[in-house]
Amino acid sequence: MPIPSVSKISHFAQFATSSRLLSCLVTEGLLSAYILPMPSHSVDQLKALCVIIYDHVSFFRSSDIHSVIPLKEIPVLETSVSSNSLYKVKLLDPMDMLPAIYTLTSRMSSEVRKWND
Repeated sequence: MPIPSVSKISHFAQFATSSRLLSCLVTEGLLSAYILPMPSHSVDQLKALCVIIYDHVSFFRSSDIHSVIPLKEIPVLETSVSSNSLYKVKLLDPMDMLPAIYTLTSRMSSEVRKWND
């Protein structure tokens, strides 16, 4: 059985920690999260995108977005549609997340982090 590379192990360890932290922040209401469902004919594992934002706002700009997480399952949602016509996440489970967390940066950013396999 081949041994996984250190960078791959490190990547998944960092993802495990980050996913649990983001789950707690959303579930406790310190950050807001909304779901963008994917069409049924899209990629097999990807069911939705979870957009996590800093503030509870009706309409958000790119500067309000904390992170975007691809999901393999739809999380527990609030029963009503929010004022921005999106479904607000009530409970975000790390087990529903695909192993990637995306953040937005400006084009002027001097540092870009890339994960190597």
